[in-house]
Amino acid sequence: MKNKRINLFFGKKDYQDIQKYFRIFRFTLLGMTITLSLFVLILGYLSYIQKQKIDSKTQEKRNNLQLFNAQKEQEVKLIKITNKLKDYETFIKDDAEFYPYYSLLADIINKSEELPKIESLSMEKDRKFSFTLTFLTKENLIKAFHFVETEDFLMNFETINLKSFESVTNEKGSSYKITFEGKFKKLNENKN
Repeated sequence: MKNKRINLFFGKKDYQDIQKYFRIFRFTLLGMTITLSLFVLILGYLSYIQKQKIDSKTQEKRNNLQLFNAQKEQEVKLIKITNKLKDYETFIKDDAEFYPYYSLLADIINKSEELPKIESLSMEKDRKFSFTLTFLTKENLIKAFHFVETEDFLMNFETINLKSFESVTNEKGSSYKITFEGKFKKLNENKN
C-alpha cells in the first residue's frame, strides 16, 4: 500500500524534542557565557585592585629607600663629625699649649736689657722644653747670663739647664747661641 499523503503531525513530535534540546543547550551556553563573562570581569577587577596595591607598595618602598638614603647620608655626616670630635679630643690631650708658653718666654726675654733672638723652641705636652737664643755680641751674651740668673727669669721654670753654648762665625760676623732645656711651671702657678 502506498501512501499518497504526508502526515505532518507525525514528525512534529520528534522535531519539538530536538528543538527543546537546542533551547536548553542555548540557555546553558548563554548562562555559561554570562557566568564566564562575570568571572572574567571579577578577575579583572581583582587584578586591577591588586595592581593598585602593588603600585602603592612600590611607591612606598621608593619613598622609604629615598628616606633611608637621606638618613644614611646624615649618618655618614654624623660619623665624620664624631671622628673629628675624637681627633679634636686626642689633639687636646696631646696639645702642649705651645702659644701661651711661647708668649711667656717672649715676655721674659723682653724684660732683659739686650733682646736676643729666639731661634728655636720645642715643647712637649708635659711642659718640657728646649729653646735656643742667638746673640750678636759677646757683651749681649754676658748681660743675658746675668739676667738668666735673676729671680724674674727663674720663677717661670720648674727646672732649667744650659744644654749648649755655640759660637758661630760667618761673613757677617760672629754670633753666639745658647740652648736651654728644662720644664716650665704651669701657667697658673706663676701668678702669685
